[in-house]
Formats: sequence, structure tokens, C-alpha cells
Amino acid sequence: MKHPTTRLRFAAEFNPSPPSSVRGSTSKFPLYPMEAIHEFGAPSEPALRPVDDLLSGYSYVEPTDVAYAKVTPCFENGKGLVGSELKGPAFATTELTVLRPRPGVSRDYLAWLLQSDTFRAPAISSMTGAGGLRRVAEPFVRDLEVPLPGLERQHAIVDYLDHETTEIDILIHELSALAERTSERFESELSARIPYPQRADGLTSGNGLAPIKRLGTITLGKMLDSSRNREPGETHRYLRAANVQPLGRIDLTDVKTMRFTNAEKEALDLRGGDVIIVEGGQGGYGRAAYLPEDIPDTGFQNSIVRVRPRPGVDGRFITYSLILLRVRGYIKSVAATTSMPHFTAEKVAVTPVPLLALSEQTEIADRLDRSGSEARATETEIARAINLAKERRAALITAAVTGQIDVTAKHRPAAEQLEDDIKELP
Repeated sequence: MKHPTTRLRFAAEFNPSPPSSVRGSTSKFPLYPMEAIHEFGAPSEPALRPVDDLLSGYSYVEPTDVAYAKVTPCFENGKGLVGSELKGPAFATTELTVLRPRPGVSRDYLAWLLQSDTFRAPAISSMTGAGGLRRVAEPFVRDLEVPLPGLERQHAIVDYLDHETTEIDILIHELSALAERTSERFESELSARIPYPQRADGLTSGNGLAPIKRLGTITLGKMLDSSRNREPGETHRYLRAANVQPLGRIDLTDVKTMRFTNAEKEALDLRGGDVIIVEGGQGGYGRAAYLPEDIPDTGFQNSIVRVRPRPGVDGRFITYSLILLRVRGYIKSVAATTSMPHFTAEKVAVTPVPLLALSEQTEIADRLDRSGSEARATETEIARAINLAKERRAALITAAVTGQIDVTAKHRPAAEQLEDDIKELP
């Protein structure tokens, strides 16, 4: 049964102001920065600040409210806040849009609505701004038509989604734990095969170690600049941080394009034998991958550092050494931390790698290739299963809030059907 609709501004008040009881308080209040906010779950522990420091420059939120992150990529990543997770009045980054349900609207139904494609797809299309600072257009969202059944049906939808998504989330957690165990087994073999000292968080060259700059040439990729993307030159594919996955896996399912001059195409090509390393990014910096073959007509962005090994050096050995150093914390210890960690080209250049004869490098790399191939294949299968689970979860939310499924009828549990479908993945 299709649900009736209304404009979102008739369902919720946008960005309510702090009441006088808060404005005149002498207490300290929680402050949630964006990094403390997750996917409509419990936020991380907040800081406590005097109210006078918070009344300007921050969003106000109460346990009655819900909020969504309005800035890219946080919105696309599903970041949001449900007031039930708060212990009382609080403040948060202004990159949240706070909604206070009007009478006859369930807070928890509103939270599920904000996670549905009914809201998310048009909100993404409304984004304005350039580069990495695009934001959901609030005037558009205020007048967005959204499904709003009666309060009793809202409560039924909330109960249904609370139960079904919890089961799917448990399955996703189990799959993630399996991926983590797969990584740990491979990491143990890395430690056994690559002759680093046991502690690898404060290494320097010498004692059988050589900096990477002695083993290959190091190149940083091209800066992505939308204004320069209109300059003369051919549109050309490029790799970015998202294409380099854990355990040295390259993901080419989503490769972007930008303009490269002929000189840039020549200087920033990707050949078999190269090592590519993630330069920046909160979760991925320092990831490394080996290219077994050329990637034609493809360059790389400045979120990637390329190492092209010199003769007598096996790029696979450099890659596995970097993966081990990341596991042991060395890369984290040297990454610049001004605003976001970066494993810069300069840091890559001085990173120490065991200095071995080519035959020894190749023998170690061959052994690790075999076990690494198995680990990567397992992780790929798990990643596909997790992606399917997330897609089904999102589809279930949308179907429930729009009335495409009757949540009061008896259905086979979504998680059970999902497990069967995962087993049938090719």
C-alpha cells in the first residue's frame, strides 16, 4: 500500500534553536564533531564545552531530534544521528542538518526515512558546491515530498526495520570479522617471510635495510582540479586512493577520468612491475599494491605515489614490505598529521626495505603471491557479500518507508533470504 506524502518541512522543523534553559545554563554540554558521528548509530564520546563557546558556530540537537550529515562525502557515506543515542541536549558540527519531528511524526520513523533512497537519491542530486565541499541544498530538501503514513503505521515500520536491519547488521559484522581473520593470517606470514627487525615502528636505514629511493624512482600523481580539467588535453583514466584496497588488491570497477597533457600521460603512466601507494586519506594512507601488467591509457592522481623499481629490484617485494610496515604501525608513526595523515612521496622515499639479492626477493615474493592470492580471493568474495548485504539493507528500508511491503504481514526474515543469495553468488 503506497503511503501518503507530504513536504518534509511539514513533517519536521529544521535546525531548531537552543531554548532559553540551555542558553542561560552554566553547565558544559557535549560537542560532537563530524568524526564522532556514524551511520545513525551511537556516536563516539563527545568533548564537553561551556555553553557560551557553543551557541554560535554549532548545531543544537536534543534527544527528540534526528540529523543527517549534509556535506560530501559524509552524506554519501550515510552519516547521521538519532537523538535516542544522546543523554540530553547537545551540540554538533554545523555540517549536520537537524530535524525535530512535528506532532504526529515519529522520530525513529524520520530517522529511517533519512536513510532511504526516497530521501537520499534526490538529496544527492540537489547538492551544490565544487570539488569535495558539495552540500545538500536545504531549500530543496525542505520541499521534498516524502512518504508519511499514520503514526500507528510509522511505529510498525520502525519495529519491522529495527528487527530486520539488526539481523542484516549481525551478518555484515560476521562477514567483516571473517575478512579481518583472513588478513591477520596473511599478515602473520608476512612477518615470518620478510626479514625486518621485530619492532618496525622506528626503523632507519642501515643494518641490512635500504631506503626505497635507492630501489626505485618515486613519482607523485596529478592534482585533481575541476577548473584545470577544462585545459587542453585528452580525457584519460586515472587511479585514486579508492582503487587501492587492503592486501595489495587493485579495484578497477570505478575508475574516474580527467584531462592529461601528452607530457603528463607519458610521465604518469602505469606499467607492469610498478608499485602504487596511497598517499593520503584517513583510512587508506600507506596501502600499497603491485601492478602485474600495464594499465593502458591510465594515469594516477596525487593521492597515489608510484614507485618504479630499478633493475635488480622486485616490485612485489617492495609491496609486501610496505604492507607489513603498515600492519606494524611504522607508516602510521611517520605519516604527517597536520589535518589528515599523509604518507608523502618524501616519506615513501626514506622508508626502509630489507636489502636482499634479487633471487631472495623473488623467492619470498613468489611464496607470498600464493598465499596472498588466496587471501585476496577470499576478501573479494567477502566484499561482494558485504556489498550485497548493504544493498539489500538499503532496499529494505526504502521499501518499508514507501509502503512497497506490508510490514504487518508475516515475511521470511530478510537475513535468511540474504544468506541464501550470498551462497549463490558466482
